[in-house]
Amino acid sequence: MREQTLDGIISHFNPHVNRSLAITRKEYKERWNTVQQAMKKKGYDLAYASGSELDRSDVAWLAGVYDPIIERYGILIPSEGKPVVVAGSEGGHVIADCIKASGADLALLQEFQISDEDYRYAEFEKLEDVVFRLVPTQPGKQVKIAIFSSSQFIPYDHVELFEGRFGSENVLFDVDLLQRIKGAELIKITRRKEKRKPPDSFIPITEDEFELLAEMLTEVAEDEFEDEDDLEDEEDFED
Repeated sequence: MREQTLDGIISHFNPHVNRSLAITRKEYKERWNTVQQAMKKKGYDLAYASGSELDRSDVAWLAGVYDPIIERYGILIPSEGKPVVVAGSEGGHVIADCIKASGADLALLQEFQISDEDYRYAEFEKLEDVVFRLVPTQPGKQVKIAIFSSSQFIPYDHVELFEGRFGSENVLFDVDLLQRIKGAELIKITRRKEKRKPPDSFIPITEDEFELLAEMLTEVAEDEFEDEDDLEDEEDFED
């Protein structure tokens, strides 16, 4: 019953969905350039944003990484050039598939793997090597790094990692820089949509269709509760 209900929802609304709509590589490059210009004004050589199941919005906006994975990951944005998404070996294949949309690069770091796993045959890069590949070294010049992620979400060991390798005096939290850029872009998109007709992805729905959808979703929810009750009954019987 549940499968039939879900199939009914999909078949009913599928013709209204424009699946060709997507964020293009050109738009991702424009986002990178906007961020990089703001970084240069503040003297940052590199910026870092972390991603996890708790908060993946920044890495998604910058590189197209929307899929949640159990490992922590992040993105390194140089003041010039292509960003690099950093991840552990287990989640690396998921990240590699995600970044095809944006064209960002990928580097696997041992520090980002699951803490209780030891991948002896995996090939990793060092954080310093990736950073110095993105930021050309100059004698006597320190690398100034901005952290875009909120302290509420970024793992403390990620902060320690950067501070330990590049010095705490060179690692600064600047959450507002990226958020203001994202906010400004959202306002532009909203204003453009207000001047145009509804986009192709807009799904017109009548009152009758809304009632039908509500009825279908109710059936799915009821099936879920029945399955949970059956499972509890089985567990009680086994006990």
